[in-house]
Order: sequence, then structure tokens, then C-alpha cells
Amino acid sequence: LQRWRFANAEGQLWMIGTMNQTVSPLATKGTVNVTTNMLASWDGTAWSRTAEINLNAFDSNTSQSRQLSCFSVSISDRQLFGVGCDTRGDIWSSRIVANLTDLMKTPDLNWQRLIRLSNMKGPVGADVVMTHVAEDLIGMWSQAEFSGAPSSEIYLSRWNGREWTQPGKVMFDSRGRFEQLSLAAGPDERLHLVWTNDRVYYSQSFTRDAGLPEGWAKPIALPSPIDGNRYPSLVVDPRGSVLYVAYVVPFNEQRGVYLVSSTDNGVTWGAPQKIFDAAAAHWDAVDAPTIQLDAQTNTLHVAWLKTGVSNTAARTLFYSKSVDSGKTWTKPQELSSGTIQVPHVMVPAKGQVYIAWHQPRGVYDTAVPYEAIGMFSADGGTNWSDANAISGFGELSSRPSAHTDSSGRIYLTGMAENVNGEGRMIYAEWTGKNWSVAESLGVGQRSAEHNLSAVEMLPKSGQLVVLARTLVLSESGDSQFELFGTVRKVQSIDPQLLPTFTPPSDRKLGVVVLPTPASEAPPTVVPVINKSLQPESRFAPWMTQSIIGVVVFLGLVTLAIGFYRNRQRY
Repeated sequence: LQRWRFANAEGQLWMIGTMNQTVSPLATKGTVNVTTNMLASWDGTAWSRTAEINLNAFDSNTSQSRQLSCFSVSISDRQLFGVGCDTRGDIWSSRIVANLTDLMKTPDLNWQRLIRLSNMKGPVGADVVMTHVAEDLIGMWSQAEFSGAPSSEIYLSRWNGREWTQPGKVMFDSRGRFEQLSLAAGPDERLHLVWTNDRVYYSQSFTRDAGLPEGWAKPIALPSPIDGNRYPSLVVDPRGSVLYVAYVVPFNEQRGVYLVSSTDNGVTWGAPQKIFDAAAAHWDAVDAPTIQLDAQTNTLHVAWLKTGVSNTAARTLFYSKSVDSGKTWTKPQELSSGTIQVPHVMVPAKGQVYIAWHQPRGVYDTAVPYEAIGMFSADGGTNWSDANAISGFGELSSRPSAHTDSSGRIYLTGMAENVNGEGRMIYAEWTGKNWSVAESLGVGQRSAEHNLSAVEMLPKSGQLVVLARTLVLSESGDSQFELFGTVRKVQSIDPQLLPTFTPPSDRKLGVVVLPTPASEAPPTVVPVINKSLQPESRFAPWMTQSIIGVVVFLGLVTLAIGFYRNRQRY
């Protein structure tokens, strides 16, 4: 601690200090020393745990965050005030919005300082995805080589529970681009990735090799009736080696929602099956499918949009489910209509489904033109609540991101705006009935449309990790999208053990074969009938055998009587 102050409030003694830290700032390369403000209280018996607080200033005129030094603090009416100077010698005042009592109730829930992960070489694309294997979290994003170029690179970084690894480029395609990424992890520590570049492409890697370009298998195009595929959505069955990918052909005579699957960890893929035939239904266009698996009930849930040829056409949200691994689907349900953008399906717990999306809120010339909407089903998608605005997410820069840990909770993040024009990351939890009060973290840069975030949880350690893509304005006035990471603590969840599942043996696979990583060959899949999935008899085995014997005996007696009567007749 460089400098500290004492103050009395709420019948307690408060200690506020400042400490230098070396971090990666938002708008410059390398690292710098910045001031961190620490707060603790003494209740006459013991000191509380220390909370990190942010008393830096955001200059709305220059859209820059100012790191304050020569800091002095004071407490008045349960609020903390500070005054300090920036590097230019200007004097700033700041205050903590929350009162001291609320601030110290849950000091471990504070977000860590944002750490820049992208290399400021080219702008980060609109696709940021995360997944975890055990307590190893993987973050991936698309990026351009230089400003104005397409996103032809994919970068990866790991969060190991303490720090981020140095990001590295793992894929590059000079002839195309990486769009609409979808990432999932299997139970055998493989990573599966799909994306679009006119077709849906797929690649895989073992977690230990994922940070190396040579660790990823050569990408293949997944089976499709025609080019022009969009919005691939990937889900991996956590009980085995089954993968599902839903995508759309939005236009032409083959338009519809398709499903392709693999029963051997992506080595081979079956022919595409139609979840919904948009051409037969006389739709103009179809778009934005999203798929999720309820492994407890072996139910696939899919939602998609009915759209038009023009961007101004009304959009209608439809939903369907399958209980036989995608062979048959229920009649599509119309759930909502309006200006819906991209839906996202979640399974918070067994038999529950939640669909969230963003849509324009009718306000233009703003960096936060969207709002978040959600619908909930407590009976596996049969009945649905009304489409309701999500509290605290009424002004967003782009789509929200959500993650669930199968305990009934959903963790939702998005990018919003402070009153002074600063961008901020917001967060709320779904507890099974409603959403919690939204929290926020300022990013120190101006708010901008298309700022977005991705969220994932490490269940054992209770760490919630967020990657935030935000527009960065440098001192020279140049701006581009960069990526930052932050972490906070939530209540840890013990992962639930899922029933085992073996894919059906009559599955006809396609001829597409994916070269596997050289470090390990995929295990051979031996189809086995899982007796736990078979219907159970209401009778004990000996009772079943006795009943069969009686039926056979009565049949023989009937035949004998008939034969005797026929002889007497003639």
C-alpha cells in the first residue's frame, strides 16, 4: 500500500488504501503501472476481507478512462468519495454508487480488472466463444490480419483458474473467413469447432494440443444439400461420442433447417436430415437455428426464425424438439414474432428450456439499440411463458450471451452503456423463476454498437469468466475492436453425473472422414444396447415366464379340443 486513510461510518472503522499493480491497459501495448483502490472494515473484533474498488474516472469528452494518482478519499452518508489527478495534471472526483454496507457484504463477487487478450494487430471479429474441460477454460475468437480485412484468423487463450495464457493463432485461411463460430467440449477432453464460410466447416483438437496450429485437424466441410449454409450450432452429448450440428440453408429450393450428426467424435458424419422444410411450408426464408441437448431426458431442443428476403421483413420464432436423437421432430410451435435477431436455447435443468434473444428497441443513433427478451418452459418445451423483457438488459450494444450449469441457474452477460457514454459489461442470474438485479463493470472506453461478450462457468471453483469485445479508442484517435477477459466468483456447483448413453447401431454414416490429430487415435465405437433405456416390465422375471407357460398350455388344449370335435363330426 502506498497511501491509506481511515474513516468512521456505520459504527465501523474503514481503511482505504491505494496499491500499484502492473496490468495490460485497454488502449496501449505492453504493461503499465496503475493504481488499485482497496477497502476493508474493522468491526471492533476483526478485519473484513479486502475488496477491490474502482475510483478511476471516465472522460466522456475524449472517451478515455483516466487512471488517478495523488488520491485522497472520504466517507459521507455511507458513500465513498475520492479526488485525484491524472497523468495530465487534471483533477478528477469520483464516487462509489453502492453504499459501503452493500459493497462489503460480498467482497469476493467483485469482477477482476479487465485484461487485454487480443494483440491489437487487427480488429477482433464478432465471433467470441468459450467452453471448459474440467477446470481448464478455453476462449477462442476470430480476428483480421489488419483493419478492413475479413476475419481470416482464429486465436485461442486459456484461463487456468489464476491467469490467462499468452494468446496464440491456431487457424488461418487466407482465401476465406471465419464466421459464426460454435465451440463445444466432449467428455474425452476433445474440442469441437464449427464455423461458416459459405459452407459449414468442422475441426477438432485435444485440449492439451489446442494452443498449437498443428494440434487441430484439417478442416472439412460438413454434408449439405447445397452451398450457402449459415448459423451452425454445435452440441456434444456429455455421455459419449455423439455430436449434433444444426444449420440452415436460408434461400432457394433447398431452404430449411438441417441436422447432421456424428456418433464417433466427428470422425464420420451422417447425411443431412431436415428438421424443418421451409420450401414445403412456402416460407420466403429461414435463419438462425440454435440447438441444445437435455442429456437427462435425451431430448434435442431447436429454435429458428421464419424470415423474409428483405431485412425489414417480420421475424417469427419457431421451436421443435426430438426425443429419438433427431430422427423425428414435433410439429413446430410459433413462440413469438417481431424484430427478433438471433435466438439462443438453454437447458437450465432437467425438463426446463429457456430461449433468449435480442431485438431492436426502436431507438436509433445510439450505441445501445437492442434489448434482451426471454421465454421459459418448465415442462420440456410443451408450454411456454410470455415473451418478457429481461430486467436490466433493456439497452444493449449487441446480442447477450448466456451459460447454464444444469443446476437451474443461467448466467447472462451483455454490453451496455453508462450515463456518461462509457461502455460497461452487465451481468445477471436466472434463479429458476426470475432474473437477479443486473450488476455492471465499466470498461474504460466509450460505448459502441457491436460491443459484445461471452460467458462460461467453471463449476468446481465457482469462477465465472467473461470475454468482452469492445471498441478501443487509442490516444491517437484510432479505434478498433479488441478482446478483454475478466473473472468473478459465484457459488460453486458439483457437476451432476449423467446416465450413460450409447448411440443406436443402425445409424448409416456418410463417407466424410476427418483426419484426427496425430497425438492419439479416436477410440473405436462399439454399439451396445443400453438396457437402462429399454422399457421395464411391470412383472418379475419368474412371473413373466409363468404367464408365458400358461398361455402356451391353454393354446395346446384349445387345439386338442378342436381336433377331437372335428373327428366326431366326420
